[in-house]
Amino acid sequence: MKRRDFLKLATGSTATFMLLNGCSLPLPIAAPTPALAPSPTEPAPEARTNLRVAFPGIPKQLDPALYSVIEEHQIGFAIFDGLVWVDAKLTPQPMLAVTWDSTPDLLSWTFTLREDVKFHHGTPLTAQDVVYTFQRILDPKVGSSFRSTLNFVELVEAVDEYTVRFHLTTPSAELPLLLGAPQARIVAHDYRANALSLQPSGTGPFQFVSYAAGVGVDMVRNPTYWGEGQPILERIEYQFMPYATQAAALINGEIDMMAQVGIEDWAMLDAEPAVTVAEVESGAYQTIVMRATKAPFNDLRVRQALKYCVDRNAMQRIVLHGKGTPGNDQPVAQIDPFWSDLPLRDYDPDKAGQLLAAAGFAKGLQLDLVTSMVRPGMTEMALAFQEMAKPAGVKIRVVQVSPSVYWSDYAGKVSFHTGNWGFRPSIDETLMVAYSSRSKENESNWRNPALDKLIDDARGQRNPAQRKELYGQAQQLLMEEGAVIIPYFKPTLLALRGNIQNFTPHPAGWLDFRTTSLG
Repeated sequence: MKRRDFLKLATGSTATFMLLNGCSLPLPIAAPTPALAPSPTEPAPEARTNLRVAFPGIPKQLDPALYSVIEEHQIGFAIFDGLVWVDAKLTPQPMLAVTWDSTPDLLSWTFTLREDVKFHHGTPLTAQDVVYTFQRILDPKVGSSFRSTLNFVELVEAVDEYTVRFHLTTPSAELPLLLGAPQARIVAHDYRANALSLQPSGTGPFQFVSYAAGVGVDMVRNPTYWGEGQPILERIEYQFMPYATQAAALINGEIDMMAQVGIEDWAMLDAEPAVTVAEVESGAYQTIVMRATKAPFNDLRVRQALKYCVDRNAMQRIVLHGKGTPGNDQPVAQIDPFWSDLPLRDYDPDKAGQLLAAAGFAKGLQLDLVTSMVRPGMTEMALAFQEMAKPAGVKIRVVQVSPSVYWSDYAGKVSFHTGNWGFRPSIDETLMVAYSSRSKENESNWRNPALDKLIDDARGQRNPAQRKELYGQAQQLLMEEGAVIIPYFKPTLLALRGNIQNFTPHPAGWLDFRTTSLG
């Protein structure tokens, strides 16, 4: 990328049918690499081989099976590999698996593993590690949120040392895409589970060195990585930094990349000679969440009324400065081949008032909306919604809380709050992780058996047109009855120093530094 380029990465997705072709103390790390002492004098950017990336949030832990926030995902992509890597065109590419295929009924998938791969602690990768990884995910005692997404997996077996077979209870055309998810990073069967959050060991391009709580994670190059000539960087430093301070740090050369950029900083960063800005079409979105099991949101009329309080085109202009696309209260974006072109809900305060009156709130409704600056745009969305809802007689008090405790203490727990969801390449995961009745991450707690059945039926359809019809019905049901407001879909926005070379932005915001270097 050239300096100050404005990038838009086209991500025309390959249709899904094309995918069918294709504790105790941690164990010792082999050939450990000690933490590197900082140089007393920062070398010139062109001489450095350490990449410094800033994140606005803080990981809750480092065990892949338990990942829930994007900071954890990004750390995992550096330390661990998956069976597949979903590339910037949303196509599964070989990673630890070199080939895969399915039976005609889509009830069995077989993956052939790459040989001569080693974990950071020295043991070789075999089929036993893959089996162990997914046994952990599927074990309810482990508590992985990804378990609900893979609930149709009945058994994972080692056919031989380098062959793994997935046996499914219901057909799935989406399995290769799902196995590229952050939580599906492969862990070693001989590495104690409680060590994964203390000193994680994977097969990835970078080895874990240290984690300073609330400060950052340091990693160094894996010298035995299976990718030829990869990685190039000697070290990655992930720094947890309040978003408000990141732009200045990037301009001043204190960091090399902002993994997330708010719209309000976009133009300013684009004007900086030493900074490159990148925009990638995505399906990421932000939500206004109504806890469907709590009054007044347990009344469908109240949920629908609040949806009519959103001027979606105006919200897109206010929060995203016209970038992205309007949302329609369902989580599938136009970038997805199974997106359904449903009529956009109008802004209609009068209709909202009528629905509220019918629900017993003829004199209006007062609500506290909890939000945070933990992700760019969430607070701006809440404040815009506060103004848009006034003509319908809805008085909203916007309550801002600290980013450091938002995900742990508020999101998914209070009855009315804002949310933030990254783009997932698989529509099955998009729907399962946040809207399935079986999902731990269903933050609105709206659970609908009809939606569950549509998702299950669509997953098993080999014919893309039939799948799209079923997924369209699921999107319409969510739009009409669901308990989240989705006013827009965001592009992925990044900012980086101009000396970063051979880095490709990803629609999901995933960071892949295997071929990246500093010029």
